[in-house]
Amino acid sequence: KNLRPLANATAAPEPAPAPKAEPRKGGTDWAAVELERRRLAEGFRSGFEEGASVTMEGLQSMPELNGQSGKLLSWDGQSMRWRVHIEGVGIKSFR
Repeated sequence: KNLRPLANATAAPEPAPAPKAEPRKGGTDWAAVELERRRLAEGFRSGFEEGASVTMEGLQSMPELNGQSGKLLSWDGQSMRWRVHIEGVGIKSFR
């Protein structure tokens, strides 16, 4: 993971697990695929909440941001990324 909650920040409660879709025989079941995508998205989101302070770490494409602090603005479930405001840098998206 590229985001780590700050030590003095309170962790968000763990969300209830999303129901698993039962596979249908033959063809593609769009609803099952969508449920699985949402379940994965919640897994990436768990432990964080909007407004929480975080520290960037393990970034390979932007190593200059490692160690910087930011504030979580919003979760994008479609891209499965957090939008983070980093002081002096602006808004970036992270997994």
